[in-house]
Amino acid sequence: MSQAPYQWGGARVGLRQRGAFIVCVFILGLSAGGLSVAKAKGWLRIIKAAAPLRKPLIELSEAGPFVLHKEPRLTEETENELGTREYAFWSCTDPSAGERDPQRVFALSVTYYTGKPDQVPHVPEECHFQGGREQVSLDDYSIKRSDGRELPLRRLLFRDADGIGGVAIYYTFSVNNDYHTDRQMVRLRMNDSSETHLYYSKVEVTYWVPSMREAKREALDGAAQRVFDWVIPVLEREHWPDMKTLHADKKRAPEKASVGDGNAEP
Repeated sequence: MSQAPYQWGGARVGLRQRGAFIVCVFILGLSAGGLSVAKAKGWLRIIKAAAPLRKPLIELSEAGPFVLHKEPRLTEETENELGTREYAFWSCTDPSAGERDPQRVFALSVTYYTGKPDQVPHVPEECHFQGGREQVSLDDYSIKRSDGRELPLRRLLFRDADGIGGVAIYYTFSVNNDYHTDRQMVRLRMNDSSETHLYYSKVEVTYWVPSMREAKREALDGAAQRVFDWVIPVLEREHWPDMKTLHADKKRAPEKASVGDGNAEP
């Protein structure tokens, strides 16, 4: 029987492997212990409590300079697809715009999610593409609110299947009162382990553009800024929760998250 060739350094390699294994086990043990302590002390929140709205979105009371018409609620099947029952849609008119201006008529939608992990599945980039429209442009930029703060917005332009008209869409996400336009940044913000409660909400404005050739971005940008400068403060003041109050007690245990629709039970 032939003898297996001698492996130079085999013993030393084996010792290194065993040593590395012991170190890994030790580090994992420390990590697990640290995680347990962090959870017990309230430093780390893996499951976050629901942050209920202060007032339903559909009860938006201030129309500002616009005329708002409430749209009917969605079917149960569509609500399940949307992932929440906390939403509101309006058909709106801007009386200051000319009768034939694209920015005179617009749609406003606000959706709200809380109480369960969510991967932020619904963004216009995907929804309109699946609906048969072609994305022409995508830009992120910021506007200055009347209170001096910056508000990030995402601007999208889609062409209809007929190639003539299209839609211009502006939106932003509020995540625990911080604002983002990128879905991945929203997910990262949601993972802040120091917070006890969590919500995110999308505010979206849509304009119909009869002719892509005649679309005037500056006019649409200005119109969208007026809408966000009105609706964001109203949502902050009357509808979205006061996260400073909810996070005041760092030792408070997370409430039981509701299941099924992404909202806290009444």
